[in-house]
Amino acid sequence: MLIFITFFIGIFLIFVFGYQLVKIILPNIERLEQIGLGYVMGIGLFTLLWFLLNWAGISYTLISGLVLLLSLNIFLFVIDKLFRKAERRKPFVDTTYFKRLNIIEIFLLGVVIFLFISALIQNIYWPIRYWDSLTLYDFRAHLFTQTGFMREAITAGSFFGYPLLTSLAHTWVYILGGTNPSFLYGLLYVSFVAIFFNNLKKMDIGRILVFFLTALVAVSPRLLDHTQWAYTNLPYSIYITLGSIYLYFGIKKNNLRAYIASAILIGLSTWTRSTEPFWISCFVVAFIGSLFIKKWIWPFIYSGILASILLPWRYFKSINESGSVNIPVELVSASGTAVRNFFDFSILRSVFDYVMANVVNMYLAYFIIFTLIIIGKLYLKSKNWIFVLLILLNVGITFGGTLVFATSFQHWHEIPDSLARMVMFIPPMVVFLCAEFITELKNKNERKNPQN
Repeated sequence: MLIFITFFIGIFLIFVFGYQLVKIILPNIERLEQIGLGYVMGIGLFTLLWFLLNWAGISYTLISGLVLLLSLNIFLFVIDKLFRKAERRKPFVDTTYFKRLNIIEIFLLGVVIFLFISALIQNIYWPIRYWDSLTLYDFRAHLFTQTGFMREAITAGSFFGYPLLTSLAHTWVYILGGTNPSFLYGLLYVSFVAIFFNNLKKMDIGRILVFFLTALVAVSPRLLDHTQWAYTNLPYSIYITLGSIYLYFGIKKNNLRAYIASAILIGLSTWTRSTEPFWISCFVVAFIGSLFIKKWIWPFIYSGILASILLPWRYFKSINESGSVNIPVELVSASGTAVRNFFDFSILRSVFDYVMANVVNMYLAYFIIFTLIIIGKLYLKSKNWIFVLLILLNVGITFGGTLVFATSFQHWHEIPDSLARMVMFIPPMVVFLCAEFITELKNKNERKNPQN
């Protein structure tokens, strides 16, 4: 019984920490969105700060984890009381939105709820069982739990391939007395779909389309499967997608709070997987978007938050391995390699075919929709290209990164599934772009045919 209570408190404190942080950053969003985003941010920031404490000499133990979480919660509680104005208490969810649902809406909502329950039940039943998770992420967690430090895991090898978010999340579950951390991924999936749903509600597309697009995201290729894999791909895709969405609202609505939320989420993507540089797309759009809306300080805020999350792991790698914290030099070097290889048509053709087979063909329906939306935006002479640019930059990074990878590793083409998993965020991003385009069509139609 004591173990159960300790376990519940340990997980609950992560929710509360993240929720309090989100309430301060985004006080005006719905409670359901705050709670879901709180878990997504909370688990990322808790593991990052726990890693920094361990680096400073404090072991991974129940006491260190609980003291850290309690300190964070108390600090945010005090900040909240000191600086926030009194507000009307929000309900957990806007129940009026769900009144008088038609049969199609009930069916779509039922599909999403069924997927939620199915994912969580499978997480409870099935232990961690896939190769990379067993031999890398979960293996590190067991060593952290047994020794309290990272030395043995580093000695064991393959330590620096990925940052520690998932491994430290597993460590926390084991230290709390749990035996199966798979449920963490089910909670991430449920939180992501709930957040996505709430962001679709902010678009002017009608309730039935909100339910339909939410269901479409819930069944996105590979997204649902990865709730059972315990890999880094699911949390990484969630951070990239949500970071892009909040960046869109930050620029579109001139909202610094959403802009800050985006910077935190994109920063946490680098704490999940550090090899893929998809954070660059949001950084570039954040910089350009800030200039367009004449917010000259915003790029410095965004880059400061991003750097504070991105750099600790890179610096830790640099002093323990052969890595570098000089990001501009690495980017210039990688870009130079890509440009040189661009004129080697044999490599270029191989990479093009590889990306077509394992990215474009894998998500073909979404790329067709994406192309049609671009054509539609050109026809409408749209001025809103934020999300299109984000997706195009991500596709460009995918191709350029594969081009660099092809000249660095002899067996680069032997793990095609890895590339398909790496870009799991494309389907939900295209779905959100659909909502944005539908809103644009509706607004244009209303301007043409104003109601009297």
